[in-house]
Amino acid sequence: MENTELYFRPVRTMGRAPFSTGNATNITLDLGLSFSMQCIVPQSVYVDEASKVQIERIVFDATSTELGNELIAMTSISDRVRDIAGDRVASINVLGINGVTELQTLISLDPDATPMVSNVLYVKEDGTLALKPAISIQFKSAT
Repeated sequence: MENTELYFRPVRTMGRAPFSTGNATNITLDLGLSFSMQCIVPQSVYVDEASKVQIERIVFDATSTELGNELIAMTSISDRVRDIAGDRVASINVLGINGVTELQTLISLDPDATPMVSNVLYVKEDGTLALKPAISIQFKSAT
């Protein structure tokens, strides 16, 4: 114990970091990322707000889990959502990262940077301000 050395390696979730998009293409992005997808659901889910809220929570959890990986892929997020949601989601169209449809996969190039889901400010029904995850989910009925 007397000769034990302990090192602290800070990890940051704010600021910008380099990512690879494949084919030796690197970009620098904010660590707060936004995600967009369209969930094709049965009519019974489409008209049920509680079911949509459950699916939104599943999407948020799946996205947050994916952000812990070095490789962040929209297809992995959509596969995880479909596995958990089961027959409540018929299909998912992935619409990209940070509003860029072509941006489907990111590989983190900075081991000291951890991306996270960005937050957006919105006005609640009572007029107060609040934050919500920057995950845009469009629901579309399968019928």
